[in-house]
Amino acid sequence: MKCWDYPVKDNTVKLAIVWFSLSFGYYGLSVWFPDVIKHLQADEYASRVKIHNNERIEDFTFNFTLENQIHKNGVFINDS
Repeated sequence: MKCWDYPVKDNTVKLAIVWFSLSFGYYGLSVWFPDVIKHLQADEYASRVKIHNNERIEDFTFNFTLENQIHKNGVFINDS
């Protein structure tokens, strides 16, 4: 209880205010940053999506990944 006596009361109050504001600020940033990074990654992924409709692919060898590609109503004949 001596920290609430006159000579150190002002410093105790100031340090408590700084301590609480920093701790809640760091908590807020620790919650906010991962969410922002997740949204940025989702936006980047969505910007690279290619949609292919009604394509017919014959005798083709895929030597690349089909990541970020959406094929709708397509026909794949003799592909590997």
